[in-house]
Amino acid sequence: MFSKYDCDGDRVLDEEEQKRMQADLADQKAALNKEYEDLNGKGDRPGTGRRSSSRASFNEGDSGDDSDDEDSGTKSSRTGRTSNGVSYEEFTVLSRRVDRMEHSIGSIVSKIDAVLVKLEAMEKAKLKRRETMGKILDSITESDGTSDEVKREQMEKLVREELERWDSETSVGVHSARGASPGGGSGQSGLRPRSRAESGVGSSCLKLCL
Repeated sequence: MFSKYDCDGDRVLDEEEQKRMQADLADQKAALNKEYEDLNGKGDRPGTGRRSSSRASFNEGDSGDDSDDEDSGTKSSRTGRTSNGVSYEEFTVLSRRVDRMEHSIGSIVSKIDAVLVKLEAMEKAKLKRRETMGKILDSITESDGTSDEVKREQMEKLVREELERWDSETSVGVHSARGASPGGGSGQSGLRPRSRAESGVGSSCLKLCL
């Protein structure tokens, strides 16, 4: 562009060359402005028509997209709403599995409670037996100056009382366990008859102590 106005070829624009370039640029600018004004004067109405038609087509496209979205939403809702979550069948299966698990856990916990209750009862029975043996030994040591007949009578009395207490506690436990079943306590007395082993406890204790 500058070589067009560099007449002497020294690659430097002097004052005359700069004025010539500025004049040409001014003429080109005026010609462009005139063409722009002519285009605006002739194409006002057609331009507005094209703009309005383009806006209408754009709005129609938006409405079509919205209708497509609504249709897809209704289709997904009709098919069981599986696009954003699980189906009703899967939810039902999972809920049933959870119910079964809760039932099994409850039965296990109840069995553990029953075992703990039995262990507690066994521990209480052991403590009572220790107390009974302690009472028998204390009575033996306290009655050192008495005769053998008196010692034997005291020992038999203590052993008989302890056996009767054990029988009563055992019968109460059996009745409480069978109380829920119909006819569980019919035809049974309050005390369980002592066996030969239990009746022989007194004599064996007396023999060991005397």
